[in-house]
Amino acid sequence: MPSLRVILFAMLCVILTGRSPLPAAPHEPSPAGGGWLDFHSELSVIQSEGPWFPAFPGPLTLEAWLYVDEPPDIRNAFSIVGQTDRFNWAILRSSRGNVDDIPAAIGGIFTPETGMVTAQLPARQWVHYVATIDGGAAVGGGGFLTNLGSGGPLASVRNPLILGGVPVLPEGALPPGIEKTLPTTGVYIDELRISRVVRYRPGEKYPVPTKAFTADADTLGLYHFDGESSERYEDASEYQIALIRGKKHAESKSNQ
Repeated sequence: MPSLRVILFAMLCVILTGRSPLPAAPHEPSPAGGGWLDFHSELSVIQSEGPWFPAFPGPLTLEAWLYVDEPPDIRNAFSIVGQTDRFNWAILRSSRGNVDDIPAAIGGIFTPETGMVTAQLPARQWVHYVATIDGGAAVGGGGFLTNLGSGGPLASVRNPLILGGVPVLPEGALPPGIEKTLPTTGVYIDELRISRVVRYRPGEKYPVPTKAFTADADTLGLYHFDGESSERYEDASEYQIALIRGKKHAESKSNQ
């Protein structure tokens, strides 16, 4: 039961602002259930053990349940999942406000070949978010992908997959007005699945998953973030490419 101090604080917020205070972190699990990975700039990045599919040209589907508490500054971007010299699945701040004056976010996928492709990403709620790279790139969530861009195959690189860090892309890959990519903070991710096929087509409605992802023959990596360890996250796909803590710290939170 909330303490009297919390109740009084909530009442004061309603009186002064006319609306209820919103939580700064997810208080409920994503529809996938289980735990989640908490990104914070003071914690650490997570990366794959060794190079991640160095010669794979695509296609690629990245999907996860995301909860964005606070988007980055309008001039910067947060990286969710990326690979130096290859791609970056990121979050930016929208110039439009969200409901109750919550800053709205934009999700984007950018590669040296496609540039930046973006779509709206609601803040302070769990959203099934998707990015695809298949010559071009598309991004979206909640049942719909938009903004198909054009481009070429993924570059061949021998770099690890990075979560919450800063993959370095060639100059010009960032959209106009974005100065730099920052370590991610105030963002939560659950159920990351990366596939070697395009699972969701731009311009077509898709059924939003209602439970944890499963691995199949087209899965390159699947991470549930349900374990007790905050040092190592096992891969549930057949490739068994674990994610490990980098030089900083990252924290896995369980809501079980």
